[in-house]
Amino acid sequence: MKSALMKNLPEQHRMLTLNQVENFLRTETLGPWSHRAFSNFRTEIFDPIKGLLVVTIVVTEELSNGAGALHGGAIATIIDVLTTAILLASDLRPSVTIDLHTTCISAAQIGDDVTIEARIDNIGKSIQFSSCRLFTRLDTDTDSDNVGKEKIVATGLHTKKV
Repeated sequence: MKSALMKNLPEQHRMLTLNQVENFLRTETLGPWSHRAFSNFRTEIFDPIKGLLVVTIVVTEELSNGAGALHGGAIATIIDVLTTAILLASDLRPSVTIDLHTTCISAAQIGDDVTIEARIDNIGKSIQFSSCRLFTRLDTDTDSDNVGKEKIVATGLHTKKV
């Protein structure tokens, strides 16, 4: 069954495999800086039909600011690259960014695991819309009241012209 996201796309516009998407993230294919943000990522969920890509990274010193937290520029890069990756996984048409909106909400420190959830919101004939959120798990200690709860680090919206 085809997703509503995919119904208007001809078959030749689809789709990349998980291996191809991971290759994009590990190399300079999406830009000379993108592979630095994803040097230590692991894929949690890859579902181009539902328009969802979830990866986890560890905040490294290379991605941090002077305060030892995930840098805002690194956050914008992560949002740009992951939303582009899930869009390419579902629609191979070349596209360019019209708007990239990033909101930084809280800090993730060096050594923190940050989970990034990139979603396709809509794919039209000439415009693509995607969103992203970055979060950390508050506590992984099974005795804590915070087990399974998330702390939002940042959110993003990405609009692209095909």
